[in-house]
Parts: sequence; structure tokens; C-alpha cells
Amino acid sequence: MHWITPQDAAAVAALGEALHDADKQVRRLAASALGRLGPKADQVVSVLIQVLKDEDARVRTAALSALERIGPVAAAGIIEALQKDEDARLRAAAAAALPVFRAQRQPALSALLGAMKDSAAGVRAAAVDAVPQLADRDTGNRVVSALIAALKDDDVLVRTAAANALSSLRGRPIDLGPSVPALIAALKDKDARVRASAAEALGGVEPPAKAAVPALLQALKDEVEDVRARAVRSLFRVGRDAKETVPAMIQALKDDEGEVRSQAALALGRIGPEAKAAVPALVGALTDKDALVRQRAAEALRLIDPEAAKKAGEK
Repeated sequence: MHWITPQDAAAVAALGEALHDADKQVRRLAASALGRLGPKADQVVSVLIQVLKDEDARVRTAALSALERIGPVAAAGIIEALQKDEDARLRAAAAAALPVFRAQRQPALSALLGAMKDSAAGVRAAAVDAVPQLADRDTGNRVVSALIAALKDDDVLVRTAAANALSSLRGRPIDLGPSVPALIAALKDKDARVRASAAEALGGVEPPAKAAVPALLQALKDEVEDVRARAVRSLFRVGRDAKETVPAMIQALKDDEGEVRSQAALALGRIGPEAKAAVPALVGALTDKDALVRQRAAEALRLIDPEAAKKAGEK
């Protein structure tokens, strides 16, 4: 325990009691004051951990900030709560809190990977959400493997979180290639949230996941708008060189939903002159009922064929 004066010890004890106050403002101020004391407040770590499930978000945030300032002792306490506490809500809160302890990255990550097998779906989902924040080049393979397994979880929230987590790793020095088959399979999930998140994640794989092009093309026929829109975005990223992509984007310009049409126009513009076959469809889209579609169609025309844009009245 950190050496503290009797006055500090008395303050910590009083503030610890205030964390139980019926007034949320008192609880928040008490947590903030304990944070300012830093390691001197290590005696109330267990109480602060309990506050992580407070009904008020500002109180929870203040408690987490205090725990972060207390340091390694707090991290160890949160890991213990995640692994042993009987309250699933507290275990989930502990999982969500761990990423702030970057100085304890390895034990925190190991605890989160373990929590991805928790009996409570809420805990598993919280752990899945948290894991990418601690992943790096050295731990990337372990994290990706765990997220692939989570894509097959029985709970839809866990599966959705896993796809979102893989998407969040985009641009990091982590090989997402092994996740492609599982993400392609997830495009057929019974829940639209999983399908949409999987479509988004496939667009973030580097090098581009060319093997996903047929599945993403199929996803353009999904009954849910969000799935189709995300499939369009990802098709541009992974299949801009595929001959099937431009015809699929042209077809997407006729979609019933404006978001899908606007994403198709945007993607065609980014493909550039190689998307010249789309010029007639883009000219038609200049009169679309959706203003964003019209704007993106005009921009795409200027990028693909400036002369055609001029003829259509777009400079």
C-alpha cells in the first residue's frame, strides 16, 4: 500500500463511504476526488470496482478514471473481478474497463481473452469489444483467432461484436487474412446486424480479400438496406479491379434505398475512368429523388468522364 498521511487515510475512508451515497452527484464527486489522490486511494479499489456498474454513466466514468489513476493495484483488482465475481454485470463492466490499463497490457489482454468464454453472453460481448484496444503486432494472431471463434458464438450480440472488432483492427499491423473465410460465412448469418458488420469488416482486410468478392456481390441482394450499403462500400475496397464490380455498382444505383444508391455512386467515382460503363447509369442518377445520390453521381461523372459530365450539365 502507498504511504499516506493520517489525514489522507481519513479522506479516503470518507470518500469511500460517499461512493454509496443516494445522490449520484455525491457519488461522482467522491470518485473524482479519489482519482485525484491516485495510488493513495488503493484501499478503496474494491469499492470503486463495484461502482463500475453504477446506474449513472457519469459516476461510472469517474470511477473508471479514478481506478486508472490508482494504477497497477486497480488493474489487478479489475482482472480479479472479471475472473471471479459472481455478478455478470460487474464482470462485463470489468471487461469494458480493462483497456485503459495499457501499462498492464499483457495480463489485461489475457484476462479478456479468457472472458470471451464466460458463461454470460453480456460478459463475452464486453470482452470482445475491449480486446481490439489492447491488440498489437505481437498479440494480433491470438486476438484474430479468438475473434474468429466469437463469430460462431450462440449469441447474436457476441457475433456482431466480433465482426465489429475485426473491422476496428483495420490499418493496424495485424494480419486479418485468416478471418476472411469466417467473415464470408457470417454474410449468411440469420441476423442482419451480423451480416452488416461482416460486410463492413471484409472491406478492411489487407491485402484486399479478393476471395470475398462473390459473397459481397451476393450480399447486394440482401433484404436489409444496411447490409447492401456496407457490401457496396467493401466491394469498392476489395474488388475494384474485379470485372464483376462495376456492373454490380451499376445495378446498385437502381436500389430502392437511397443510402445504397449513394454508396454505389461514391464507389464508382473512386474507381475512376475504369468505370466508364457506368456513365449512362450515373447520368440517370443525376435526377434521383435523393439529393446525396445526385451529388455523388455528379462527382462520379466528373471523375470518370469529364466530357460526359459537361454534356450532362455538370462542370
